[in-house]
Amino acid sequence: MRPFLSRHGHATLNGRLSLCKWKCGGEGDGLTANADVRGELRVRVLNAEGAVLPGFDWTECEPVHGDAVAHRITWRGCSCLPTTQPICLDFVLDSTDIYGFDVTDSAPSGGIAVR
Repeated sequence: MRPFLSRHGHATLNGRLSLCKWKCGGEGDGLTANADVRGELRVRVLNAEGAVLPGFDWTECEPVHGDAVAHRITWRGCSCLPTTQPICLDFVLDSTDIYGFDVTDSAPSGGIAVR
């Protein structure tokens, strides 16, 4: 059995969480995280080959802090994920209890495998 992060699960993490070959459902999809962030949470977006997409690196992601069921993840004010290709989501977490994440209007019903 492979480890997974469910929308209904829980993990306390310091480090990275990578979810690959994710296909967004449509234009305007956004990313939210259900997390208690005592430190900081950031997300970068990569293509299926592992290259960071322009405008979606950790340094361009606005840091997330606090406890919320739907932290909106944004990159320099933009909250829309690229939809033209499969993507990887690469979370960097510092003192974070993460319960799950959601992609607006196209979230999976189960868990996503962690590599």
